[in-house]
Amino acid sequence: MRPEQVPQYLQFLGEKGVLSGQVFSRLKLTRLQERPGQVDFSLESSDKERP
Repeated sequence: MRPEQVPQYLQFLGEKGVLSGQVFSRLKLTRLQERPGQVDFSLESSDKERP
């Protein structure tokens, strides 16, 4: 995935309900050395529930 696509992808997942009710404490982007111009990303959940 290209870096500029990550926000749109996360928004898409939110609209589809995939991330519904989830709270994330960290978003980590890592550039892929084997594929210049692409990134890998991970989301980490928070221990707290959404109010």
